[in-house]
Amino acid sequence: MRRTSWRFAILILLLFVGASFCGNIGFAFSNEQEAVAEARALYEELLSFKGSKQFAEMGFGAGNPQAHNWMKKNDRLGKELEGTDYFIMLKMAPADMYQLGLQYIRTRGVENDFTRERREELEETLY
Repeated sequence: MRRTSWRFAILILLLFVGASFCGNIGFAFSNEQEAVAEARALYEELLSFKGSKQFAEMGFGAGNPQAHNWMKKNDRLGKELEGTDYFIMLKMAPADMYQLGLQYIRTRGVENDFTRERREELEETLY
């Protein structure tokens, strides 16, 4: 096999292996309550690391595995909620949580008017 063919084969293999690992992030909601429960779990996870030094320094980057994985799960939740007829505030929750996370990076986890307002809205939706 030529050198470029080997590189191509290795690239395809890596893509296949990577895709198989990423497939474990998906959700399969049978009802709205399950979606709310997943969104609530993600919200609580965000609050658990919002003030960490690692989150303040690396944000959602790959160097911060917990926050990076949270971002991927949150993104997947948002995509899955797009195709549902669930109430609009639930469908907006992933984007709101991401914005909240970005603000926490900026403030190093300290609450401000934006974070308090966003948390209040999310808690009304999720609890």
